[in-house]
Parts: sequence; structure tokens; C-alpha cells
Amino acid sequence: MKKFRVFLAGLMTATLLPFNAAFAAEKTSDMYIAEDVDPESIPFAYEEIDDFMSADIIDGKVDEEGYVYVKPYDNITRAQFVKMLVNALNLKSDAPAKTFSDVKANDWFAPYVEIASGLGIVNGNNGKFNPYEKIKRNHMAAFIHRAVKADVTFNPIGKTFTDVPNDEFYTPIHEAAANGIINGYGNTFKPYALATRAQGILMIHRAMWQQKSDLPNEAELESFLRSHILAENKAAETMDTAELTKLYNSNTTGYYRAMGLDSLVMYEDIYGEDAEMTMKADEEFNVDTLSLSNNYAKIEVTDIQYYLEMKFGNDSFKMDVDMSGEYSLKKDANGQWKIYNFVPYDEDLEDMPLLSVNK
Repeated sequence: MKKFRVFLAGLMTATLLPFNAAFAAEKTSDMYIAEDVDPESIPFAYEEIDDFMSADIIDGKVDEEGYVYVKPYDNITRAQFVKMLVNALNLKSDAPAKTFSDVKANDWFAPYVEIASGLGIVNGNNGKFNPYEKIKRNHMAAFIHRAVKADVTFNPIGKTFTDVPNDEFYTPIHEAAANGIINGYGNTFKPYALATRAQGILMIHRAMWQQKSDLPNEAELESFLRSHILAENKAAETMDTAELTKLYNSNTTGYYRAMGLDSLVMYEDIYGEDAEMTMKADEEFNVDTLSLSNNYAKIEVTDIQYYLEMKFGNDSFKMDVDMSGEYSLKKDANGQWKIYNFVPYDEDLEDMPLLSVNK
């Protein structure tokens, strides 16, 4: 599904306001849309990659023309994989970490390796971590297994892979397979093959949704989301840009936050100074939890209508928009829940330039 977010609140307030750089996000919304990630080019992992980008678990690389690329079929290094694992699972550790001769304190990957080492996820070899070495599939499976084993109930080993020897990787690989975290290639796993970025994202994504040892309270999460939506809509109706900025900075993260802040200046850039939009939204709507893990939640909002009136000089039109859809939330490093994405159920909204973001 195309990454998408409707920001009626910010768009409406921007109708009457000039551009103000203070509203813009540090990481703009277009940085979350990769040129090489779509359902056709990476069908088996598109949703997961898009989700990781939206949640700021991974970043794309920007080329000289400003386009973003994830390069999902490229191999991934051990350092890159550990960073992704620590970010996705929200890992922390106060335990003493091993010292690796090839990991310096000022290396970008040092804090992630330190956390993973303190938790016993990585051990290294002969005093080295080998951060720039491409990670093999057996090591990837073992790292994931060690990272989630305290939070995931693994099924008994059933199917086994014919090319996995009875070594230290045997149990991690097959327990992960028993839970559907890894699938392999029929009867083989290819343990010594180099892993790709897409494979790593796919396996971690499956694992993080199986972490069920410390689930959040559903009612509290639903109340948080309902309160945010009501506050966002109220601020939009009264054109309170200060309140909108506060809401996006306090309750949101990732793509949702970037697009929310960007939207405060988007409307005037698109339609010019003569455009005006007013909005009213339903205050009664349904909020229901779809899925939960220790650090992530999917929550559905239904039966919510937005009533818009747009004016362009002497022309005007009205429309009603059904904003039922699915919100994605994550727990941040401080234990606070944040909204990081929203996808409406009405896919026709994606064809509306006012309400969509397309490169």
C-alpha cells in the first residue's frame, strides 16, 4: 500500500499563513518515500520496508538529485543489521559489554554493538566484531533469536532444513522457522549465504510482532489515539498552529510527524494565496485495536467523517471525506507511545493531490 497520510489539520491552517520554516520537520516527509520500494519491485517485503521507514527504524540513502533509495536487494553488513535490530526492538542494556578491537567509541555503530553485546546478542570472534563484514543468514537468524527469546514463546521444532548442520545455529534457525520468523527456500535455508537488507527487515518485522511479554493496555492506547485525533481536529478548526505543532511534536514520530509539520506549509505552496479551506470533523467515531506487541500497535478508526469547504478565488466546492483507516503506533526509547503512520481505507483519496504525497 502506498505510504499515505491525510493532514487536513495542517493544510487548513496553512491556508491563511505564509511559509514558516519553524513548522518544518527536521526530516521532511519526502525522505520517507523510496524510489526503489514499491509493490512491484519488492513484492515480498514492501509492506515491511515501508513500515520500517515510516517508523524511523531505517533511513534511505539520498542521491545527488535528492531521491531516496533503500536498496533492498543489497547485502547488509553486521553493523547495519545490529543497528536495525536494536532500533526495531527498542533494545536497551546496562550490562557490561564486550570490548571489540574493531569497534571504536566514535564509530556510528558503536552504541548499537554495545547494547547488543551487553544483552548477549553478539559475541564476536577472536576479540573482533567485524562490523563491515556482510552478515550471513545463519548469524542473522541467531541474532534475532537471541534478541527476542525472552519475549517470544517458540513453538516446538517441526520442519528442519536439510542444509543446516547440528551446530550453534541449529536451534535458533529452526525455532525461528517454527514461529514463521524465517521461511527458507523449501527444504533449505542457505545458512552461509549473505543476507539482503530486505531479508533482514522481513525477519525482524515478523519477530517484533511476536513479542508479547509486556503488552500495553488496549484501552489506554485507544484513549490516547482518540484524544489525539480530537485535539488535532479541534486545533485545525480554530486554526491553532501552535497547538498543532505541539501535538505533532509530543504525540507523533516518524512519517506522521514529518508530514504533520510539513502540512502546515503545504497548502499555500500548492494552491496560492487566494485559496482557503475550512474543515469540520465528527467527534463520535470508533477506535478498535487490531494487533499489539510489546512495542507496536495497529489501531483502526472507523465511522469518522470530515466536512471540507475549499475556495479558490471566486470558485468553491464542498466535499465529505470518510477518514476511516489504520493507525500505526510505536513505543519510543522513553517508553512513550507515538503515532507514526496512518493509512485510510478509501484508496481513492490517494488520487487527490491535496491529500496525498507522491514524488
